[in-house]
This record gives sequence, C-alpha cells and structure tokens, in this order.
Amino acid sequence: MSFLAPFAGLLAGGLGLAALLALHALKLRRRPVRVSSTLLWRDAVRDLEVNVPFRAPRPTLLLLLQALGVILLALAIARPVLGDSDRVPGRIIIVIDASASMSATDADSTGATRLDRAKRLAADRITALRRGSGVPEIAVVRAALEPRMAVAPTRSIEAAVAGIRAIEPTDQPLDPDALRTVLAALLDRPADAGEDPEATEDAQPTLWVFTDAGVSARDFPGWSGDIVPVLAEPGENTGIAALHASRDPADPAAARVFLRVVSNADRPAGVVADLSVRPLSGSGQAGPSTRVALQIPPATAEEPGSLTRTLSVRAPGASRIAVSLESGGVLASDDTAWVDLPDPSPPRTVVFAPDARADPFLMDVLGVLAPGAVSVHAPGETDALRGAGLAVYDRVTPARLPPIPSLGFGSAWPGTENAETAGRERIIAWDRTHPVLRDLSLSPVVFDRAVALPDASTPGVAVLAEARSGPVIIEGLGGGVRHIRVAFPLNRSNWAVDVGMPIFVAGAFERLAPGVRGEGTTRTTAAPIEVRANGESVRVMGPAESVVPVSAEGTATISPLALVGEYALAGAPETPTVAVSLLDAAESAVSVAPAERFGRAASASGPARASAEGRRELWPHALLASLFFMTLEWLIHARRARV
Repeated sequence: MSFLAPFAGLLAGGLGLAALLALHALKLRRRPVRVSSTLLWRDAVRDLEVNVPFRAPRPTLLLLLQALGVILLALAIARPVLGDSDRVPGRIIIVIDASASMSATDADSTGATRLDRAKRLAADRITALRRGSGVPEIAVVRAALEPRMAVAPTRSIEAAVAGIRAIEPTDQPLDPDALRTVLAALLDRPADAGEDPEATEDAQPTLWVFTDAGVSARDFPGWSGDIVPVLAEPGENTGIAALHASRDPADPAAARVFLRVVSNADRPAGVVADLSVRPLSGSGQAGPSTRVALQIPPATAEEPGSLTRTLSVRAPGASRIAVSLESGGVLASDDTAWVDLPDPSPPRTVVFAPDARADPFLMDVLGVLAPGAVSVHAPGETDALRGAGLAVYDRVTPARLPPIPSLGFGSAWPGTENAETAGRERIIAWDRTHPVLRDLSLSPVVFDRAVALPDASTPGVAVLAEARSGPVIIEGLGGGVRHIRVAFPLNRSNWAVDVGMPIFVAGAFERLAPGVRGEGTTRTTAAPIEVRANGESVRVMGPAESVVPVSAEGTATISPLALVGEYALAGAPETPTVAVSLLDAAESAVSVAPAERFGRAASASGPARASAEGRRELWPHALLASLFFMTLEWLIHARRARV
C-alpha cells in the first residue's frame, strides 16, 4: 500500500489529534464564589480537580472512539492505494496492440476479443490515475503493421479514455521496428537511442504495453515500463499460414495448390478445408468445391503444430482459388485465404530486332516461356504492339516507351542520350533483394559493349546492377507500366551461354507480366498493392475503404489493407478486384506471454504485476470507517447523558 497525498494526511492527523487532546485537557473554569462552608461540598472536590486546566486527560472509551475517527479521517485525506507501490510517473505512453491475434475471441466467456479487454484494462488503469491535484501527460499509440497515434499527449483522462475506446482492430501483424519509430518520434529522439541516465523520472516516459504476445520487453531497449498481458491462457485456434498455387506445365488448365495450416492445440487437431474456384472475370460460375480433411499434429512449446498438403483443382481460365477452414478456432481472420491464378494462355510477345533477326539464344528462352506466342519484327513495325502483352527490344531503341511492359538488351532508355561504351567490363554490384535478381549471380557476366543507361537520379528509374562505367540493368516506370533494360546485347557478352540468363528472362517476364509462368498471386495484409489505373484515383471498396491517388506514371500504390477479405477497385480496369489474406503463422498461433517489467520500472519495483486493473484507492473505505466510529461515539455519549 502507498499514499498519494501522505503529507496532507500527516498534517490532518496531527492537527486533528492535537485538537482532540486539547478539548479533553482544557476544561471550563468556573467563576469563584464565597460561601459560608464547604463541609457539605467534599464530594465536589473531585469535580474541582477535573476543572484544573491542562490536566492530563484520562483514557476513556469515548476518547478512543474519537481518536479512531480522527486517525481514519486523516488516512482518507492521505489517499491510500493498493495495487501499485510506484509513484505515478509524469509521462505515460500507452501502447494498445491491435494486431490480428488481438481479434481472437477468447478474452472471456462472452466471446469478447482480446482487443476489447486490452482497451478496458487500459481505460480502467488510467481512470484510476491521480497525481495530487493533476494527472500525468498521457499519449496512446495503436500498434499494428503501421502504428499510429490514437491520442496525442494530453492531461485529460476523458480524452485518453475516448481515444482508447475508439481504437479499431486490424488483421495485420505487429511491426516492432515501426512501433519504436513512432515512440521515438514522441520524444524527438532516434529509434535506437538508449535510456537517458540524466533524465528525471518525470521527463522519462513510462510505457504501458497492453498485448498478448505481439511484443516483449526486449523490443523496447532504453525504455521503462510494463508489458501487460490481456489474458493468461489462449484459446485453441487453427489457421491458414501459407497458400500458393501454380499451373501444371503438363496440363495448364489444372492447378496445384500448396497449403500450410497451423494449430496451437496441445493435441492433434482435425479440421476440414474447403477449396473453391471461380473465374476472376466475375462473369462465370464457380466450380464445385473440394473438401479435404486435415489432421494437424500437436503444438510444441517452441512452435505451433504444422501440416502441409498439395492439392489439385481445375482452373481453366484466370481464376481465384479460395481455401476456407471449417471451425478454425478463436481467430476468424485466418480461416480463409485466396490466391489468384493467371490465364493459362501466355501473353503475346513481340520482339523487335535489326532486320527482324533476333538473338537465337534469346529466342530459345522466349519460346519456352511463351510457346507459339512470339513474333519478331523490324524496329519500324510498331503496329505489332496492338494486342500484345509484352515487348522485347534486342539491340534496338524505340523512339518512346511502349504502352505495354517491355524488356530490352542493348537498348537505351528513350529520351536519353544514345551513347555507347566499349571495353571489357564486369558487373560489380547488383540488388540481390530484387525479385528479378535474387535467384542468380551476375559476377561471371562479362561484356565489351554497352549503351548508356540513366541512373537513379532519373525520376521513376531504379538501378538494379552496375559496372564501373555505370548502370547496366535498370527498371523504370513509363505510361503506368514497368520496363527493364540491360545495357549490353547478349551477343557482346558471355551471358547468353550462362545459366543465369534464362533465369533472368523468366524473372523479368514474371515481373513485367505477372502470371506468365503460371504462378499464382497471393496478397496479404502485410504488403502494399500496386495496380495500373486510368484516372486520377482508385477507390478501394470492401471491408476497409479508401481512395488512393494515381501517380504521374499511371500507377496507384495501395497501402497494406488492414482487414482480410475481397475488395473491388474502381479505376483499375486491369485489376478490378483483389483478395487479401492474413497468412501469418505467428498471428494464427494466438500466443500469450507473461507480464514483464523493464527499464527503471524493473529495477525499482521488481517483477511486474500479474494484472492491470490499475490502482485501487482506499480513501472511501477509510472515510466510511471514520464516520462509523464517530457515529458510535455519539450514540454512546447520548446514552450516558440520558442515564
């Protein structure tokens, strides 16, 4: 137990007891009167002695009751509290975890979510805060993939509580790095800065993090505060952790679906998965669904139980495959996932080369990627672009970027100086994280002639690989579509006979015309979505709605959508709908973690409390007890006076 106003209580107690003792010690002096004799007044001697000023009071029941009443009244003024022996900090930052697992409905027997309980605990805790005549400065941050400020720093408890109650759930994972960046912005300091040893306790804010297991104390180096778990034991859950689909090369109308499901149960978990296929165009009928019974092994202390299966379905055209789990558990957002399959017909590819004679090695690769759909044309035959899905420029540079995605070898970027460099060179650096280059090595590539390509200072251009003379592979946007250029022609390098060249071309095709290799596309709540648009904005309609501006290049980048589900995109004719899934094994595990205390809070107060109901003030109980003893004293005094 601690006291919020100890000095006020001591002062009140001291003054009250002093006044009580003075009233019992100081008695009324009677006026002296001459009488003839005191013979009959001997019995009054005791009464006379009592009226002597400053005589020590005798202990009586009434005096004891009066003293108890005064002491309890002083105790109420001192405001005793239970539940937290720490002094209320001067600055508090409350972090509410709103990630996907916080939507699990295992917070209580009524089906409330963990987020509901976290908001209630946080609101109760700050409602109980008092600091003399004021309250600390309070800020509230909603933590998810993209943390945001829910309540700016304020000393209004009502505003803080209203902001906490307004926090909405998400189906996204929590990003600790992004959370630290937001917290650092509140203090105007680097995200990785440690705790300032010179800062006073009021200047150094305290974190109260209400979460299940999204973050832990190690995610907040240099900070001080509490990790407050929202519950002790998780409910059972089964969810889809991974989903992928690709077309069967031997039968393009068939698709192989890779599915991974996880369970946090400590025993084998049985679940039924339902697979359905429907056309992406929305005009056709959905095909018959496929039901598969799955038996997931039990979870261990380190990780959830996991099961992978490969299933086959018929998907003759551009299709969306939906996988749903029946009775998946306490988290609904991981029960359904989607993957979009491209049309099995490869896009028509047009190749432009001098005298319509393309490099034979390049044609071999294109023949494998787009069998029967490749045609070669002279540089001036631009009409061939009509109806094509991809353009390839071999040793020729077009006057302007085509309206469709394009790939070029020994082809300059239109609108820049068409200069060439000669001399033997090697590629010395490349972006190993880029989707086109991550599966290959460019260190063996040697070339002796190359065109000049723009560098990263050119708007919309990203450099993917460099030699000593400058960029040799770039990617850029033009007309709302992507274009990739390689500075050297294949016949002036050893890349044509290197195993990396077909891998590069296949990756470029998949980057420029997604689905050309028959690979499905999954979209999650953790990644942005980029679409081509034909207006000034794209309107997103679905579980979450927004309006996204279109860039000068004709593309719209939709920030990661907060909720899973299917969305309609108005203004994006090539991608009229998208389906967004969770696909996160950590969120599907719906784990819980114990309470933790870190930083100064840990060194000052030891282990963290197991609950977060806030401080419990005892002054109302002390006041009621004081009134009880005062009333009892009055009743006893009245009874004696009546006798």
